Amino acid sequence: MFRVIIHGQLEFGKQQRYETALEQFEHRVENYYKNTCVFELEEQFDADTHMIRFHKYIRPVVTSKQWKMTVHALEFLSGYSMAGYIDCFKLNEGEVLEHVRIQPTGDRSTVQNYLRGLTAIEEGDYTAALPLFKKAYRKYDHALAYERSGYAQFMLGNYDEAIEFYDKSLAISKVWPDAHFGRGLIYMKRGEMELAVRDFNNAIEASVARNPLHYEARRRKAMCLYHLRDFEGAIRELHFFTIRKFVPGGRNDRKRRSALYLYGKALLKLERWQEAEQMFDQALKIEAATKDGIDEAKLYMYRGISRRNIGKTGYRSDLNKARKAGLPDVEEKMAAYHQA
Repeated sequence: MFRVIIHGQLEFGKQQRYETALEQFEHRVENYYKNTCVFELEEQFDADTHMIRFHKYIRPVVTSKQWKMTVHALEFLSGYSMAGYIDCFKLNEGEVLEHVRIQPTGDRSTVQNYLRGLTAIEEGDYTAALPLFKKAYRKYDHALAYERSGYAQFMLGNYDEAIEFYDKSLAISKVWPDAHFGRGLIYMKRGEMELAVRDFNNAIEASVARNPLHYEARRRKAMCLYHLRDFEGAIRELHFFTIRKFVPGGRNDRKRRSALYLYGKALLKLERWQEAEQMFDQALKIEAATKDGIDEAKLYMYRGISRRNIGKTGYRSDLNKARKAGLPDVEEKMAAYHQA
């Protein structure tokens, strides 16, 4: 038995296409799936918007056959859809055993141009992706094509244009977390931290915890809150980030050390010395596989500050390590933190 999480939506566009998809699906339920899907028709199909929609849909006890049939059923429906995607996660004791993203795959030009645009982005050709997405959103109110256009412009360094595309995407639909997240990154780069916090929070709400973007948004939100001197808020988000077990070598796993570093600094601001020492200690035990922007000398200095304020003699060793690592004026920096 497994736990299953389903999140996302498929858009069918025209009413006729929606009705055809629903009719064919009902036929397959009766003759092929035979009640092995984990969802009911009336629960997820929306006749007003011509969609099948899931919002953090969870089934705690699912068999392998039910999982297989559910994925097969959604893949069948994707052949009738115009836009969107649905993420399916199969879990056992919290571990993701399988993740399937289901998106439109039909031969309609809107679908094919969008998929070709995704391929161009995967290949790093952001300039080539833009006209392909344009062909998709000119024929259909394609929120994801606008969002991916925003991402391409972001990667090209065109932040004003990226904001425009993210705005257009969110004007159509606010369910896709990437548009919130992408716009939040630009606001963050511009120093508009309150706006960035709003967008990162919306990205968190719009995504499931199994999506790596969910926790990246939490970490980015914490960075903004720290800048705004909301240290309690930053600590709350960093707590969620640092207790999570990520895929080894994944993008969030690579940021664990920097998250612990910021967590410790926020705790220092609140004079929670012992907890801060624990964060810096954990960070120093992680070998940075890639450049994460964290100066190891500062980790030793901040741990030394924590240790001094809780009365541990080992702080002198940390001070010496920070000095040897090339950090200037260590004593002056440590003196800025008065003993509690």
